[in-house]
Amino acid sequence: MFLLGAAAAPNPARAQPKPDECRSSQLKVTRPDWEDCCGLSHYGTVVQVTNSAEQPCQLTGAPRLRLLDASGHPVNIAVCPSCTDYTFQAKPAKPVILHRGGSAYFLLGFTVDDPDRPCGKVASFDVLSADGRPLRIELNKDAAQMAPVCDFNVTAWRKGPHQTDANY
Repeated sequence: MFLLGAAAAPNPARAQPKPDECRSSQLKVTRPDWEDCCGLSHYGTVVQVTNSAEQPCQLTGAPRLRLLDASGHPVNIAVCPSCTDYTFQAKPAKPVILHRGGSAYFLLGFTVDDPDRPCGKVASFDVLSADGRPLRIELNKDAAQMAPVCDFNVTAWRKGPHQTDANY
């Protein structure tokens, strides 16, 4: 039986426009834990952000990072976005929408002191948001003690606080 004139119910998910990309002024950066795992000159950490603004925003792909030495100068070391690492598996990138108080995170793995690759001392890094303004994260409070870093692998943004990611 066919009904003429019946309209399909509107899909509320389609009616909502996508929020703008998150700006640095909307995000509060936290680092829940430095992972003391792995070994073999490889380390990992979790970086989490929370939307502190009233407006929702979205994060897409892998975060853009700028690595810095103790003086705040850029360090030329490769950053591989959405790559599998010794400490985590790559996952497909999906947009993450953050409402006020919502969180997202990324995982960062890095190798230190590899004689077969160019390395440099990295004291901090900037997470660059959509407006290009940096969110600075200290990698090591005593950069003089830190071994030279040779590579960085970073996951795509993942929704929720880190504790929700059982597969790392």
